[in-house]
Amino acid sequence: MRNKLLRWGLSVGTMVSVATVLLLVTGWGSAVAASVSSVLVANTANNPVPVTPIGTVPVHEQGTAKAQEQNVDGNGNIRVHEQGTAKVAEQSVDGNGNIKVHEQGTANVNVTNSTVPVHEQGTAAVRLADEDVSVTDPGYQNDSGSLCGGPVYTVPDGKDLVVMYIGAFADGTNSSPGGARGWLYTGDGSVLLPFVYQSQTTNEAGFGQDSFAASDAVHYVFGPGTTISVSTRVPDSSTCFVRSSLGGYLQPAG
Repeated sequence: MRNKLLRWGLSVGTMVSVATVLLLVTGWGSAVAASVSSVLVANTANNPVPVTPIGTVPVHEQGTAKAQEQNVDGNGNIRVHEQGTAKVAEQSVDGNGNIKVHEQGTANVNVTNSTVPVHEQGTAAVRLADEDVSVTDPGYQNDSGSLCGGPVYTVPDGKDLVVMYIGAFADGTNSSPGGARGWLYTGDGSVLLPFVYQSQTTNEAGFGQDSFAASDAVHYVFGPGTTISVSTRVPDSSTCFVRSSLGGYLQPAG
């Protein structure tokens, strides 16, 4: 009986070996392998291969993830940087809680410039140097009376003369204590600008010579072609002498 089993086992082994050789030789084994490979690739997400996880398996979120906001207020609203009207505390305040500004009250200004440049605002009035007028008459002497005078300046055509200063020097002999009187006037006598004489000397050097001087700031406009003259009276004097001057500027007539 034992010999029969041994012979049967050898026969089966021989048949398996022969079948294996045939499969390899004919290529049928490769076709089977390709068929097996095709079966493995055919598995998809809809037909997955069942697996058994070992340990912790990382899972990727599918669909819309639900997130729970942690920074919320009592009503469940998400907190932002500011809610409602932000409260701001001003740090730069005085003792009364008032906000400090650059200056409070009257500012103290200390100017250290020896000269302060000033920029003209609006239309600057420009006067040429050759439009300034400063003249002195040659002097007028009367050796036989107390009244003396003569022309000082004639205003050019097309110009007005703005007189800013007048002055005069006069003397006489043995004049009365009332002093001298003087004035500027136009040829027709329509304008009179009086001098205010001040006594300078009385009976100078014992010769009875009295002297007077005047200097006044004025502002008067003489029209084109006007001749301005000076006149002086030294009351009770047997002689009279006067020399006058004026200063100002010319401007277009108008």
